[in-house]
Amino acid sequence: YYHDKCEAPPSLCGKCDKCKTCDTCGYQRGYDYYQAMLEEWAKTEEAQVADGQWYAPSDKTITCGAEITEFTKLTSDLICIDPGNTNDPSSGLVLSGPNAVLDCAKFSIVGPVQDNSASIGLHLQNGATAMNCNIEGFYHAVKMENGDNIFKDSRVVGSTNDNIRTEGEDGCMVIDNVETIYSAFDGIEAQHDGVINIYNVKAIGNIGGDGVDILRTECANLENIEAIGNGSSGIEIEDVPMVGLYGTITSEFNDQDGLEIFCNISPANGGCEVKVFADVTLTGNRDDGLDFNGDGSGITFTVDACGSVKICSNRGDIGGDDDDDSPTIDGEITCDEINDSVVDPEGEDFECQEGCFANVGSAAACQSPVHAYCYPKPEW
Repeated sequence: YYHDKCEAPPSLCGKCDKCKTCDTCGYQRGYDYYQAMLEEWAKTEEAQVADGQWYAPSDKTITCGAEITEFTKLTSDLICIDPGNTNDPSSGLVLSGPNAVLDCAKFSIVGPVQDNSASIGLHLQNGATAMNCNIEGFYHAVKMENGDNIFKDSRVVGSTNDNIRTEGEDGCMVIDNVETIYSAFDGIEAQHDGVINIYNVKAIGNIGGDGVDILRTECANLENIEAIGNGSSGIEIEDVPMVGLYGTITSEFNDQDGLEIFCNISPANGGCEVKVFADVTLTGNRDDGLDFNGDGSGITFTVDACGSVKICSNRGDIGGDDDDDSPTIDGEITCDEINDSVVDPEGEDFECQEGCFANVGSAAACQSPVHAYCYPKPEW
């Protein structure tokens, strides 16, 4: 996660210049700044910090369709189904800019439960933050667009499209401590041109799509994810050059794959690299536990010594689309069987480790990198 405050001393690691040229040290400083913001937010309910400045709670009356540009705290539920609203009757709130911080204080924002693309519960733009929200009944519960937006400590339910969607030309976005359940499509769909950081998320029962679906972002960092009982795959990652998995990743009982890696980026252009520092469990899925698709020769899947992967009791365990070019897997994986021609770094057929009925791995006991692994590509 990058923030303007993460600029690092040149003597240490150079200058962060937006997230596209921020080096690994800068990303660590950005993550540290994010943690510092959380500590400041926790100090008081009467004042909050945003972009380094203190803001008193707004005393304005909040109505559906309003734009928020300062710290605002809800004092009651917001029901956005009244056709008499002067703004779009189905819209929630728009948060614009780094000073826009919304604390829903556990109140609900409720939409009209209709398939209307203008129906967005919270629209975060250009560095806004929202927290402590319960959102239900919109086309998108949350849309995050352009800039370093943060959505945290919340629950979103029952959107008629994706529950949470990211879009835009740039941004290092954070989704942290969120439950996303029972949407008609994806629990989270990230498709902005930047970095997506997803921490401590439960994606459950999203009936028409994936629990977490990440498409063509520059980098994806996932930590402590539960994706259970979704209508497609638990986690799908498509054409993302760099992916880091941390903590505990569980994807179980989904209608398709537990974890699908899709890559059409050729090795000449860098391919798609997935680094596993997590304990990953992929079980009980109706298709493959771990599935590789696209031009498999562009995929490298590496299990670090601090990580483990257990792929068991799926209809298929490690599979692919039967391309001639196969993905490369490095590190040990416990699984029942392999459905596709997967190779190790020496070009030999990859072999599973036995032990599907034993406990494996302990990522928490290892010293792995922490949130300092994105663009440009570091030395792993």
